[in-house]
Amino acid sequence: MRGNRFREELVEDLDIYRRQQAKRGLVVSAYWVGGSFVSDKDQPGDIDFTALIDGAASTPDPAAIRDWTNPGKKWARQIHPDVGRLLRLDAYGIVKYPDGDPRLQSYHELRGYWDDWWQRSRKTGQSLSRGYLEVVDW
Repeated sequence: MRGNRFREELVEDLDIYRRQQAKRGLVVSAYWVGGSFVSDKDQPGDIDFTALIDGAASTPDPAAIRDWTNPGKKWARQIHPDVGRLLRLDAYGIVKYPDGDPRLQSYHELRGYWDDWWQRSRKTGQSLSRGYLEVVDW
């Protein structure tokens, strides 16, 4: 990736998103980065990822949960006033809850869904599975 300014700019967009999440009280334990960004495509259109959010450690601003937990392509199409430009992201998130929390089952289901999503090849006739990059301690 070093030397590929296009990809570096996509990582900068993810870093801006990460800082916005932290600013709004969300604690992210990992990002699962997938899609064309982790392929050999020279200029992917965006950076696709799922943020694994620590529900117990997070103290989110309720007004910001939808914007910074699971916005999809919202920030690729709409300029957020705190950012001042579009972010080339396709962003999703799942919240991990502590053992015993009634929402834990939903977390396990969503985690399985996204794990499968990022690994599954969706091109017809392609036999090899894809993968994703897990980014931690950012």
